[in-house]
Amino acid sequence: MSGGTFNQAIIIGNLGDAARVTRLERGDKQTVIANFSLATSERIRKGETEYEEVTTWHNCIAFGRLAEVVQQYTQKGDKLHVVGRIQKRKYVQDNVEKTSVEILVNELNLLGKAPGKSDAAAAAAAAASNSGFGDFESPDNPFHIGGSVPA
Repeated sequence: MSGGTFNQAIIIGNLGDAARVTRLERGDKQTVIANFSLATSERIRKGETEYEEVTTWHNCIAFGRLAEVVQQYTQKGDKLHVVGRIQKRKYVQDNVEKTSVEILVNELNLLGKAPGKSDAAAAAAAAASNSGFGDFESPDNPFHIGGSVPA
């Protein structure tokens, strides 16, 4: 912690749509960037017995291996746990200066598939849960990124 401050966001939400993935090349190096949105919801009391569901969208950006995991193993509706830091940036669009608040992801956990959907990641997660914790250090495990999926 620098100067008594701390910047960390922890979100558990549903993926709004497939991640938009960009690959940037600088010389012989390539950086993968995934932009995606997570929806969180809460119930707000509206009167004596009525409640309203309020959804908040969180813009997230993942880099490198985390971006590849988002691209390969997630789809709209999947439940994700994201840890990162909040960044506010300004940009110009159509000659108008705008501000964006984003979560720069440094940890990602796949918590569940969208209802009625399945893929290799869900199968691997089920196999791991059926046999204890599975071999998380195996390079064949799609969740193996070296620890708890840090950037």
